[in-house]
Amino acid sequence: MNSITTFGNKGNFNVIYPTTYQELLDIYLDYNKKKIKYAVIGGGSNTLINEEYNGKIIKLTKMKYNYQILSDSIYVSAFYPTTNFVLDIYKKGYDYSFLVGIPGLIGGAIFNNAGAFEKNIGEHILYVDFLNKAGKITRFYNDNPLFSYRYSIFKDIEGIIIGAALKKVCGINIEEKIKRNLEIRRKKLPNNLSIGSIFKNNQLVKAWRVISELNLRGYQINDAAFSNKHANIIINLGDAKFKDAYKLIRLAKEKAMEKFGIKLEEEISIIE
Repeated sequence: MNSITTFGNKGNFNVIYPTTYQELLDIYLDYNKKKIKYAVIGGGSNTLINEEYNGKIIKLTKMKYNYQILSDSIYVSAFYPTTNFVLDIYKKGYDYSFLVGIPGLIGGAIFNNAGAFEKNIGEHILYVDFLNKAGKITRFYNDNPLFSYRYSIFKDIEGIIIGAALKKVCGINIEEKIKRNLEIRRKKLPNNLSIGSIFKNNQLVKAWRVISELNLRGYQINDAAFSNKHANIIINLGDAKFKDAYKLIRLAKEKAMEKFGIKLEEEISIIE
């Protein structure tokens, strides 16, 4: 039994860990050619996967990664751990402190248009390199917006994000911002294993407030629970299962619509 996400639910997952781009390309093309069922994940945050999933899992956490400072941008591998990138790039005078503490890889951050502190990664991207099903890399420029709140077009296209060019965002007191942001996250977020934030906020009300008003803060099904510390996060209290978390998600959606007429929309990926 193994765990491959930040939620920590355990299953007999069939996991493949490519380490080089060529390995990844060969596996990806082979699975597509043979019509083998598979899913691609990075660090496993914002992902809920069924323990009974019967396909292959391509997990990208052992891929080689780097960044390059170019004349007009910073090109970063999609396999770079997000917080590591923030800490490494600030030493060069560039400020991506709003991403510090966000788990997972840069590719996942781009896929979900992750962000915090009123900023998101999408607004800092010049272009994204994307491996398509044919094994070719397509470059998507951000002049026709690729992103909206907790969404990228890559959620609607089959393929794998390989890298991206980011704006050269300079800053001052970056180290202090990093420390402050990490402390804010420490106080605000639970320490437990967790899926991450489950639902998108809408324009009128934050998702955590909806869940609190439904009296679901702290509500649990077996070992899965909406966190008391942050109601929009589902945590693992020990041996939570996919079905437990999934039931919580369905319960919140049904109650929000029934009581408030609010449609809660997931920002996580669910692999069944």
